[in-house]
Amino acid sequence: MLNKNLIDARALKILLKYDVLAAGYEARGYPLNARQQEYVEKNGTSPDDVSYMKQHGLAFDSLKIGHDEAVRKSFEHYALCKKKHVTNLFLASFSSGRQDYRSGLSAYAFMQTMPDHVCKLSSADVCKICSAVEVKDRLDLTGLNQQRFKCGSMIGYKTPYEIQFFLEQHHQLEDVPPAAADFAIFNAIIDILKHADDGLKPKDAHKELKKIPGFKPTTDECQYVLEILGFCSILETEQHRGYLTHYTNPGLAPSKSHSSDWAYPVDFWTGKNGINRDALKFWFGAYKEIKI
Repeated sequence: MLNKNLIDARALKILLKYDVLAAGYEARGYPLNARQQEYVEKNGTSPDDVSYMKQHGLAFDSLKIGHDEAVRKSFEHYALCKKKHVTNLFLASFSSGRQDYRSGLSAYAFMQTMPDHVCKLSSADVCKICSAVEVKDRLDLTGLNQQRFKCGSMIGYKTPYEIQFFLEQHHQLEDVPPAAADFAIFNAIIDILKHADDGLKPKDAHKELKKIPGFKPTTDECQYVLEILGFCSILETEQHRGYLTHYTNPGLAPSKSHSSDWAYPVDFWTGKNGINRDALKFWFGAYKEIKI
């Protein structure tokens, strides 16, 4: 059995370059038009590279799965995951640079309030509860795995299809206790958010986060970290709550503006909202090193 904590550098490099659109074209099973074929030839991952990723546990066959099965698997994997294991790896991601270590928390947070439900289709032919389609003809697990390593968080739909995969992969990781550097970085992040100017918006917070010693995030990485804190209800507003206490259908979640690409609820957060200390304590109160 592969040790999921040990990552082959070549396989990871291939995964990070994996083109989801090209893979989607190839998986359709019918002839492509000239434009599509040209795109696949230019951007597609070779069969040898896919095979190499599979050998090292980073690529998977696509999965056909129904909504109700995805919900069931989400709850099964959630029951197997332990909060301390999830938070340990989240914290350990900061000094290690392993963004996949963060991804479990993004899915685990959604499961705090996601209802156990069966698919009831809306007029838009998606589930009224979670906005997932009834049957996923092709779930690109390799593309989802790329999200884990590239973003460290669920992005896009955030349905049970994504949740069950993120939690399944997280459960297979060995526990990694956070180091002193991890606590220092996380405390610095929380301190910045606690004492932010009232008008600070999430999109501007990266300027402060990038100043933290030992933490060299990209702008996108800063966004994903703040979004996870939003999912956890650590960053929320009175009107727009995170998933620790309130479930919001991800497909129907409001947005602060039509042009915003920030996830709910942190999209509505500003410095004047500060942090939810109760949520911070729920997730990280077991660590004496973290300043609640």
